[in-house]
Amino acid sequence: MTLGIILILLLVSPLTGGVLAWLLNGGRHSQVKIFLSFSGAYLFTISVTSLMPEVYKDGTITTGFLVLAGFMFQILLEQFTKGVEHGHLHHHGGKGFRPVLQIFVGMSLHAFLEGMPIGDSGFIQKGLSQKLLPGTCLHEIPAAFALGSVMLAAGFRGLTFWAIIIPYAFMLPAGALVSGLLNSGGLEGWVHKWLLPFVIGAFLHISTTILYENSENHTYKRLRLVAVLAGVLMATASLVL
Repeated sequence: MTLGIILILLLVSPLTGGVLAWLLNGGRHSQVKIFLSFSGAYLFTISVTSLMPEVYKDGTITTGFLVLAGFMFQILLEQFTKGVEHGHLHHHGGKGFRPVLQIFVGMSLHAFLEGMPIGDSGFIQKGLSQKLLPGTCLHEIPAAFALGSVMLAAGFRGLTFWAIIIPYAFMLPAGALVSGLLNSGGLEGWVHKWLLPFVIGAFLHISTTILYENSENHTYKRLRLVAVLAGVLMATASLVL
């Protein structure tokens, strides 16, 4: 799969989430959480079985600290996103522009980092990008849906809604493109040594937070368990097929 096709898929995924939020007027939040459970399990499985072994192959103690730094950075980032990317769709801060802008900036940085491993040329050549791609896309659809839901609840409609969703949709492919450009510019070693461990740490926080979210009721618990198992099985199948 070429980088061009990957970039298109990365753009379409968040746009799909935004369109669904618009069409459904921000409803069906429980389905969003089930979707997130699946994607969280998928990302976690790929991270611990493929991405971490790759960066640790020639890694040092610095690699471990970078993974930890990425994990902690994602915790700090949630001070801006308020956990919207994890399915926390309760209203944040009323209808003001500033709270929505704060969530948008935080989630955009989150999406940008999420796209970086996919655009890495070494990961593409080894097939790791293709394995990571489904989980990333399936995570960004409900994440964009969540962002759209928060905006609709805050009164952002019409052109204002799309003026935020469209730039957000470009953050994921932008991360992949920047990673690819850094590699082509002769910085592949720097990307593998410093950047990817940091991003993997953020992945670990994102996925584990989703997996440990509190369930709303027993029915949701059962559906969530099915979604988690399906995510693990699908990620595992992508490793052996």
